[in-house]
Amino acid sequence: MFSVFFGEKVTCNPKCVYDYLRENCQDKIKFVWAYNGTKESSGLENDVVIAKEFSLKWFYYRVTSQIIVDNCNPTYSVPRRKGQFVLQTWHAGGAYKKVGIAASQYKIEQDTMAKAMEVTDLFVSSSQGFTNGNIISGYHYSGEVLNCGMPRNDIFFDPQRIESAANKVKNHYGIKGRVVLYAPTFRGNLHHAEMIDDVLDISELYERVRDRYDDDVTILVRCHHWDKHKYKFEGNAIDVADYPEMQELLCASDILITDYSSSMWDYALLGRPCLLYVPDVDDYISNRGFFTPIEQWPGIVCKDMHELCEAVEKFSENECVEIARRHLKTMGSYETGHATEIVCGKILEHTEFSDQDRNCVMRFCICQERR
Repeated sequence: MFSVFFGEKVTCNPKCVYDYLRENCQDKIKFVWAYNGTKESSGLENDVVIAKEFSLKWFYYRVTSQIIVDNCNPTYSVPRRKGQFVLQTWHAGGAYKKVGIAASQYKIEQDTMAKAMEVTDLFVSSSQGFTNGNIISGYHYSGEVLNCGMPRNDIFFDPQRIESAANKVKNHYGIKGRVVLYAPTFRGNLHHAEMIDDVLDISELYERVRDRYDDDVTILVRCHHWDKHKYKFEGNAIDVADYPEMQELLCASDILITDYSSSMWDYALLGRPCLLYVPDVDDYISNRGFFTPIEQWPGIVCKDMHELCEAVEKFSENECVEIARRHLKTMGSYETGHATEIVCGKILEHTEFSDQDRNCVMRFCICQERR
């Protein structure tokens, strides 16, 4: 059973794991997705079971599934059946803004997160920094950690997949020329989403990027999926909040502009320019705090539009590559491009098969190990 953001989407690390198992073990495994939309909108095959979160169908499969693959916090309200294996892939890498218990001021949220960790058997980590920050300090998790990187980031180690993803995005939106992706993070908490302060000036950004490259420019805007505010981004901007795969958008982008989002970790694997537009950084530090000092993040810090435009004009491509490389090394990156295979191997170790099927699966595991 797979779950992404409490049934909101069919994407992220669980989708990568699903695709891999589907391709290699389709006739050995029954697949279930916790998804609140329709079968048509899911894009999943007809034989996949769809169960809306907290429906009777969902409860049945949540209790009876051998394996649960989750990217947020596994729902602790359902007791974990004996022998059931809950794998937490999470949905972010690196260690930037504080998360979980370290970031919450509400006792009920802290208790909920602690209980969610109690039903987790294995936590996937992207780096030593992520383990120390998010997993241990953020969620007080003390169980087994799988140091392999994130399945969704395997794409960044395959030039052909990067090019294919970039072309897919550009063809989808009819884009020519340079692409800038603006991806601000979520502000507030689960009870209250806050508006972005000092919204980035799209028109001014467009002019500066066009001046630098003397080329057509498209600004893609992707707000956090929990941010339901309706922003009006005028000028040469496309709202890509509904595009299913963030990693494909990153592949298509020549520059990433974010703030406190862990998308900077993913983008660092591409070694491309990342600019951090953080006009509220002082307040953010006071109210939430960071696991890692912002000076060590893989991007150029810009506290207002003037600094952002100046960075667009003056940044060095080679320097950005070095900043990303140094950051990945400092954080102790586990990313190698083989995370999906490693995670699926763990899943198969905990899956019950008949003797005949087990022999087939063991041959599959040995082949992956040799690769």
